[in-house]
Amino acid sequence: MEKRYLGVLIPYLSWTAILTGAENHSSLGDFLENWAHLSVYADNYYMYYILVTMQLYLIFPLIVWLFKLFLSYHHMIVVISAVVQLGMLVFIKYQLPNIDTSGWPYLLKNYGFNVFVYQFYFIMGGYAAIHYQEFVAFIRKWHIWFGISSLVFACGTVLLYFYNVHVLNLTLNKAEEVHQPFIFIYDVVIIGYIVWLGLRYADLRKNYLPKWITNFVAIGAKISFSIYLSQTLPLALMFVLLSSLPSGNGWVLLVMLPFIYIITALMGYALSYFFYKVPPFGFLIGRPQHIRKVVRT
Repeated sequence: MEKRYLGVLIPYLSWTAILTGAENHSSLGDFLENWAHLSVYADNYYMYYILVTMQLYLIFPLIVWLFKLFLSYHHMIVVISAVVQLGMLVFIKYQLPNIDTSGWPYLLKNYGFNVFVYQFYFIMGGYAAIHYQEFVAFIRKWHIWFGISSLVFACGTVLLYFYNVHVLNLTLNKAEEVHQPFIFIYDVVIIGYIVWLGLRYADLRKNYLPKWITNFVAIGAKISFSIYLSQTLPLALMFVLLSSLPSGNGWVLLVMLPFIYIITALMGYALSYFFYKVPPFGFLIGRPQHIRKVVRT
């Protein structure tokens, strides 16, 4: 447990320092205050994900205990978890905006930072790990429906946005929020389809794919945590570049979006690979070079 926390905490504190340092500060005290705030609350630069990860490490033994205690009811655990997840998201979307949460604890009023809002995904992950063969067989059998459903629900998110804005009169942030019942169902089906794509890749990897592709994916798997951490830098660069575009070029921006996504991802990949290979920057991604050398010897 301690090793897990250090592997996440050191990169987390390092990146909060880097991102805080990129802002303008009147003094060292001002920098330290802002760094401490971001480190504790994770309320900027996508750092909430790391905060949720650290919470998961705390409750992971509880998830293991739950599956061990109810050995014959693993399917029921997943069903109950899904019902709880759906009910929680209905409450968050339709009831919570009408409640004064100013006096609530931080992780309750900022529910997106709370691990329990993502509990189904962790429970489902535990189930998939325990019943791996059964889970894989299910995904392979129904992959076509996962693919079709993913496409249908992806198109449905556009209608959902207009429903949120023009019918429910939600703010832009609430309209685009991921914590919605529809988005939960969409997440489930598209995750299932992505799992199938991973299985297909595993099927083709040995005999049908070029070596450079498999190497690219293998390296990406090693630095995936870093790509999430470092993505803020290429995203910030893209924001500056796109902000310089003349107004009224919405269609141009729409056509450019796929390329922007690809370029941003490749920049994050290259940056993370640099941290992975060049000492002493490995600590930024939880893979210090001196530790890797000890392991190899």
